[in-house]
Amino acid sequence: MNDAQLLKHLALNGNCNGSDTDLFFEPDNSRGMTTKNLRVLRKICGSCEVKPQCLDYAMRHDVLGFWGGTSHSERTTYRRQNGLKAEPVSFNLYVPRFKKPGEEEAMWRYIDSRSTCKNGHTIDSPEDVQVRYKDERIDFACRHCSRENTRKTRKKAAALSTEPDGGYW
Repeated sequence: MNDAQLLKHLALNGNCNGSDTDLFFEPDNSRGMTTKNLRVLRKICGSCEVKPQCLDYAMRHDVLGFWGGTSHSERTTYRRQNGLKAEPVSFNLYVPRFKKPGEEEAMWRYIDSRSTCKNGHTIDSPEDVQVRYKDERIDFACRHCSRENTRKTRKKAAALSTEPDGGYW
């Protein structure tokens, strides 16, 4: 499971699902949380079934906020004491814009139901999926195969459109 799928899994299966997300992040990116908020957050995370995966993600990445039952400062202190480094988080993940509600969930079901396409390309994130609309219907395909088909079509079109000798150009 890649990080994009993990984050989706955590969001859908965590005790925090449906909670006010502002509660989990420090105001104005400050590094301190109020004691009251910490008590509430620890209670929410206490019996969460995906808490270990959430904590693992937060320890591997330098994310702000409350993840896996820990605050940013607690994770930073633990990393420093144990000589661990966190990789920065990249939010450059491609997620297409959808026209109707439920289409993003349909895309994730498509991704989760496959590990590769019929040609063997890996499908494990939205970056690997081509979204196509056909007559008010949404369809998904392997982005790598779609690119290859587009290149082949362009080559054929270029070969057919060669100008005859002696033209005006």
